Amino acid sequence: MYCEEIDDIQFAEALLTIIEALGQTLAESFLLTDEKIQDFLDCFINKLPSFLQKPLLKSEAA
Repeated sequence: MYCEEIDDIQFAEALLTIIEALGQTLAESFLLTDEKIQDFLDCFINKLPSFLQKPLLKSEAA
């Protein structure tokens, strides 16, 4: 069980890194405000399947 939790944490961290890179790319390429980027990322995360959303929501709460 401990290994699964570590794998979940590593997966969530990797996914958050990808999402942060996406946000940075949006800001640089399209000159979007932080608010617009956050709105986009919230919408993007809400469209993900729940098994991908869960680790992200846990990571954001920490």
